[in-house]
Amino acid sequence: MIEIYFCEDNENLLKQYVNAARNYQNYHDDELLISCATTNPYKLLRKLNNLQGIGLYFLDIDLKTDINGFELAKRIRVFDPRGFIVFITTYEEMLRETFTHLLEAMDFIVKDQTECIAHNIQDCITAAITRSNSQSKNKGNALCIKIENHTITLDKTDILFIETSNNPHTLVIHTLSGIKKIYGDLSSLEPLLGVVFFRCHKSKLVNLMHITSFDENKLILTLANKIVCPVSIRKKSKIKEALKNYYSKF
Repeated sequence: MIEIYFCEDNENLLKQYVNAARNYQNYHDDELLISCATTNPYKLLRKLNNLQGIGLYFLDIDLKTDINGFELAKRIRVFDPRGFIVFITTYEEMLRETFTHLLEAMDFIVKDQTECIAHNIQDCITAAITRSNSQSKNKGNALCIKIENHTITLDKTDILFIETSNNPHTLVIHTLSGIKKIYGDLSSLEPLLGVVFFRCHKSKLVNLMHITSFDENKLILTLANKIVCPVSIRKKSKIKEALKNYYSKF
């Protein structure tokens, strides 16, 4: 089930959002529940104690309280690491800040385009249902990582490569949709990933399924999205063997 949450400081807009979701419910058979529509971010957070399904969150960025939509999203992730977050804002330039905050957003809606808001909300609901169904079919690819008192869940097939950071005990996970940072070390994570991942460098684990080419002279792997990853000289022959074994299965 998809549980929908709205947090918007403008009550008139909040009603528009809810009406768009209700209209969607009326014409679709999917399991949807509008769990919360509020101007108060703390009320939304309290509601998460009763979360039963996967959340879809429509968050105004400027909530005119002591926390904004970005901070609210970070707190939501503690309760619902798999939830889908959509930011709503008046200013398109604020959308760039999601990368500064390392927040993975499913989509963005610009308030000024009032004639499109209902349609955009309904498109986001459709996308969340599609992704949720896909996640359910690929549970075997789920990678659950515990961070302090909460857990994040990643799809292994989305991961391009993982590398150590300049910050101690920090890993950078490069995925098809962006970058995530977690606390940990490669040696602890490697056994959880399976044979499709290969240690091509002492500081890097690469996903074999996303390698498109290997330049043996420059010792560089090219991955999806034209991202490159170095290979240590000691791993040259082993990465060639790993790629040969991987692709021979198909």
